Amino acid sequence: MDLSVLALIVSILVGIGTIATIIWRGGGMAGSLNELKERHKNCPVGTLQIEFKELKAKQDIFWKIIEPHLAGIIHSPTHPRRDELVQKLVEKRIELYELRELIPLLEYEANNSVAEKKLSAVFLLARTQMLLIDRG
Repeated sequence: MDLSVLALIVSILVGIGTIATIIWRGGGMAGSLNELKERHKNCPVGTLQIEFKELKAKQDIFWKIIEPHLAGIIHSPTHPRRDELVQKLVEKRIELYELRELIPLLEYEANNSVAEKKLSAVFLLARTQMLLIDRG
């Protein structure tokens, strides 16, 4: 395995660990809504907004760093449309219908490729689904 691929995989795992720690410590998605409400019942709304903005900023930094590397790993001359959509995803200019089009292409790659492409596809699939949720 190429050292740059190994370094990317280690970076991805560190990033996942960081995000998991933030979520676990903050009770974010891993905690129940009632626990979150109870913990912040005397907390002003402004403080909650700041916490959510900080979490969003950290998430944005993670994806800004990792997306181009994932796009490079998954790139293939035999899948020009998928590569075009992934590039739009990285450049933040992908449309909602294109996100929906990209999901089955990434699912196929996640189920039918070598390890490093599979890992890239899974991360890009997660990012695509997160954006779909954000955009409604």
